[in-house]
Amino acid sequence: MSTSSRTTTADEKSMEESKKSVGSYLMEHWVLPVLGITAYAMLGTASRIAITDGTEGGDFFSSYSYFAANCLGSFVMGLMNGIPDLKKKTPGFHQGVTVGYCGCFTTFSSWIYAIVKAPSPDVGAVEFLTGMSMPFISWLFGNDIGAAFVDLTKDHKPWITDKAWYMIDQVEADPQTHPDDVLKALVVFPYVFTALLFPLIATQGVFPPASVYASLLSPLGAIPRWISSTYLNSLWPQFPLGTFVANVLAVAFDGILMGAAPGNTFAGYCITGIGGSWSTVSSFVNDTFNLYRKHWDGERSVAKNKFWVYWYLTVSVGISLAIAAIVHACTK
Repeated sequence: MSTSSRTTTADEKSMEESKKSVGSYLMEHWVLPVLGITAYAMLGTASRIAITDGTEGGDFFSSYSYFAANCLGSFVMGLMNGIPDLKKKTPGFHQGVTVGYCGCFTTFSSWIYAIVKAPSPDVGAVEFLTGMSMPFISWLFGNDIGAAFVDLTKDHKPWITDKAWYMIDQVEADPQTHPDDVLKALVVFPYVFTALLFPLIATQGVFPPASVYASLLSPLGAIPRWISSTYLNSLWPQFPLGTFVANVLAVAFDGILMGAAPGNTFAGYCITGIGGSWSTVSSFVNDTFNLYRKHWDGERSVAKNKFWVYWYLTVSVGISLAIAAIVHACTK
């Protein structure tokens, strides 16, 4: 075999390996996460709409309609992050529930507009105070339950193996342990099935059409939030920029639709589905606790952590309220 033929063969093998590497990267870091977040996002939005509509009949929830959704979503977020090693052992399941389900179950932008558009100042004040306290308490409650449950059951034989929990498989360091194409197809299946099953059930009249359309639109908000959090939250350790950007943009998005198309049915679907899913209270709360627990140069400074926590809370809520107030004043 000539030298040129050997070189060509080596180049072809190198190109094939490069293509496989790129394909594997795209599958593990983009295709599977997007499918997972899409499925869980629709379920989270449907849950938010259901619990919001279901609690509006009471005297309390008629005014504070997003209270229950934001508290329950934050509780689940705390629970998921309270179980040690859950994110490491079941990355896809953890990401689907926290980013997709909890992120869309809770809504930051709708809560902000509930404050600004409150029928009276006292209702707005209580809406603000409950929103700035109860989701945090719910997160702590869930976090403690998750940690306590694992501690109580640590000596028991698990009912199900770690591998069985994998909704999206983890990228392994050893190429020999990489899942093959068949396993990847099985991993994708639950998400595709869920994404297709939801609209099928919806068309049979199980959910009202408005809830269906809003839920189907929710991935258009959840995916941008996931992207901004993934790539921006780590840029500034003292300030979760990705979550902040997602929440502020969602508030602006909702405001633009409220002003440009007041009373429009499709705009309402977009506000509930896209805007409600683009913004999130559960991640906002989770980021706050992460800041409070953060270590700087290997040491934890309570004073420094408190400063950045209050700075993050003040800037996030303050700018969002300012945008919502301007929009509301212009659209009256």
